[in-house]
Amino acid sequence: MVTNKEGSQYADAEMLKERGFLVYNCTDTVVTGMISEVKPDVVFINPESPDLHITKVYHSILKDKELANIPVIYALNEDDLYLVSCQRNSRSKKNVTTDNVMDGIRMSLAPAIDKRAKEPLNLLGRQVDLWPANVHVA
Repeated sequence: MVTNKEGSQYADAEMLKERGFLVYNCTDTVVTGMISEVKPDVVFINPESPDLHITKVYHSILKDKELANIPVIYALNEDDLYLVSCQRNSRSKKNVTTDNVMDGIRMSLAPAIDKRAKEPLNLLGRQVDLWPANVHVA
């Protein structure tokens, strides 16, 4: 979990830990080193106050080819709206928004959607079982 103010993501980190996720916290100044060391399944950017620098950090993660297989979730509006940037090496996935961080994590980790599938892939709620204890959120 990345933020631009140290200690500000405590409540969200605790919520994810209570749901069985392994959460690493860092500030935007050390995010690149943290990602290369931890190799998380998802990067969750949750800025205390969105500014140009944290937006540049978000875009630098998206542009980094070595991080293309790591989904990125960006909190647009605290506890209300999240932008989910799925794996950038999956052509069938798009960026989506959600109002629930848990659904955002599920959507970002769901397998690529096959356009030839006969039935839709249900992603919301408890319909996707991801075994959250095996997921690392940075």
